[in-house]
Amino acid sequence: GTIYRFYKSKEALYGEVIKKKLVEMEKEVEESIKGKEPLEALKSYISTVVDFFSREQDFFEIFMMEIGSSFIL
Repeated sequence: GTIYRFYKSKEALYGEVIKKKLVEMEKEVEESIKGKEPLEALKSYISTVVDFFSREQDFFEIFMMEIGSSFIL
């Protein structure tokens, strides 16, 4: 019950966790591509995102579930 003092719902908490992790990943990506030529920046972007999701496997699963629930087939 204490968590609901800070977040209105489980969905709100979930959203904050996803947002925090995506900001963390964005910072890593920005650092990795800084000053690189476009092709090298793209390679670095892909590598950084793959490395991030490899380290953060639990987050990756949550993120993929959220993306999947966003699409209506």
